[in-house]
Amino acid sequence: MREKGNIDPTLRALGGRARYQMLHLFAINIGAFGASYQLLNNIFTGREVLGQRCAAPDNSSLRANNDFQNGDSNSSHVTYGLCEITVSKGNLSSDEQQYPCPDGYEYGYSRDLSFRTEFDLVCDRKLLGGLTQSFVIMGQGFGAVLSAIVSDRFGRKRTLIASQLGLLSVGIAIGLAPSYAVLAAFKFLVGGFQQGVVTGMAIMSIELLPTEYRSLSALVGSVLWGCSSCSMAVYAYLLRDFPWRYLQYTLSGVSALICLLQLWYLDESLRWLVANGRKDGTEAVLKRAARVNGKDLAVIVSTLQDSVNESQHTHQAGGDNCTLSTISPNAQHNPSQCSHVNPAFSVSCTELTANTNSEDVDASRKGMTNNETVNGSLESSEPAALEANLEDTLEQKQAKKLTLLDIFRHKTLFFNALVTWLAWFTCALSFFALYMMSTSLHGNRFLNYFLTALMEIPPGVLLFVLLDRAGRKAASRVMYIVAGVGLISSGVFRMFTGNSALGTLSVVTAMLGMFGASGMFGAVFFFTPELFPTNMRNQALGVASFAGRLGGMCAPFMSSLAEIAVWAPGALIGSLCFVVVILFRFIPETRGRELPHTIEDVEKWTVVVSPPEEKSAVKTRL
Repeated sequence: MREKGNIDPTLRALGGRARYQMLHLFAINIGAFGASYQLLNNIFTGREVLGQRCAAPDNSSLRANNDFQNGDSNSSHVTYGLCEITVSKGNLSSDEQQYPCPDGYEYGYSRDLSFRTEFDLVCDRKLLGGLTQSFVIMGQGFGAVLSAIVSDRFGRKRTLIASQLGLLSVGIAIGLAPSYAVLAAFKFLVGGFQQGVVTGMAIMSIELLPTEYRSLSALVGSVLWGCSSCSMAVYAYLLRDFPWRYLQYTLSGVSALICLLQLWYLDESLRWLVANGRKDGTEAVLKRAARVNGKDLAVIVSTLQDSVNESQHTHQAGGDNCTLSTISPNAQHNPSQCSHVNPAFSVSCTELTANTNSEDVDASRKGMTNNETVNGSLESSEPAALEANLEDTLEQKQAKKLTLLDIFRHKTLFFNALVTWLAWFTCALSFFALYMMSTSLHGNRFLNYFLTALMEIPPGVLLFVLLDRAGRKAASRVMYIVAGVGLISSGVFRMFTGNSALGTLSVVTAMLGMFGASGMFGAVFFFTPELFPTNMRNQALGVASFAGRLGGMCAPFMSSLAEIAVWAPGALIGSLCFVVVILFRFIPETRGRELPHTIEDVEKWTVVVSPPEEKSAVKTRL
């Protein structure tokens, strides 16, 4: 039986994955270019420090004599180290004294090539360099929650465009930052806006398509994200000899182009419009989609109305009923027995009389063929009658307003949330740890980053195949297992980086780990929204993403852990991956199911029957 909030028949009547849907899917996910640039550009704008040492004054012997010793300057010797200078008298080590660098630092490259060197984030300030990425991820956590609440209340498109504008503004402000404190503050803000873009892209993508085509959103999203990450390596290489601010401006400027494209082209999510009873917006989206895909608008609106109560398709005339469900194959009907009350939604009885069978009626009513037999469209039918029916339909479909507190009030939602929170934490920890350590791997840092980013594309293709064939849970498990194996293996091989062959193996297994980590991100971004109802979906994704940001904030410190035990980061994160694999056993499979509209729809999955396409109806308890 269809659920009250079923929008899939309307999306299928619009063509499922026709031109309108595919163009929108691309326009939504093109935002990955701006989002990935601002998320990961610290790797290049804050590149690692090379050739560091205390800077020497113009006359070092005179400075040493005046400031650091009493006696003959000829008997003194000054050594310039990484973080201090050592002043010794003669050859007696007992007379050595150390002082902080009095004239600052000098580096193996120009100071303005990295914000680490420009702001001297070295020695006792070295930790501040790693914290910049933590500030970004911290901002993502807050942005994920706030943007989700705004999106569920005010709309997906508005939130996405506002986040893009914020990302552009703050990205430029980072390039103008005069000090580290200002840089850190804007890094926090850029994380918040970046997460508004990412969650908006994920939600709009899966709400755009009917159940059988939703896996396309994972494919397109993963491929475009991977392409954007790879392209940043190209920009960074071309601008490698320019100040870091130039690269920051270049990457931020991409957000301006994306914002203009999305503002001009994108429509609001149809599912959100229907769930919130927005008649004008729904009518505009249906009209445009029908025109672009070459569909009859009256059929589309009729399908939307039919999904409220499939059993009521009655056309009345003087007290007599003519019901579509009672028409038998090849049955003949007298046109005088029934007529249209609402030509915008009704199938002509005269047309039904002409050798109409049940399959023709079904195809005509649902709009699944190009030869729909419908009397009129929005332009040719009575506008008042169509608008009245559309408004009545949206009133019946409008869902209850929900908040984050509802997650804690319902056992099923809360358990689903706990599992997804741990999955997100592990996923983000794996993903960012691998990215942060990519430029320190054996070989060229630009090539290593490019290869790491390239590993984000194949998982999207694999997910596209597995999500529908093996199911959401199986696809997610595969990615977590691959990431766990890659991380643990890479940690072991990095213990022997002195050996060229084993050093190469550490890179290969790290790439395997990134393959799995990227697939994990694609899987959780796709799977999480399917577990929660429409008016809570973006909020639930936002809180799960916040849990992921906690993992991401820990990622920059995996390098410090590796200095203590090089195998430890891989072993720790890999173990978490396998814990998540086990927990996925206890959450419901969503393959082949309509996105839940209400909390009741989700609670029905506590004891669920296998999706319709499976031949055996196997009951599974959570």
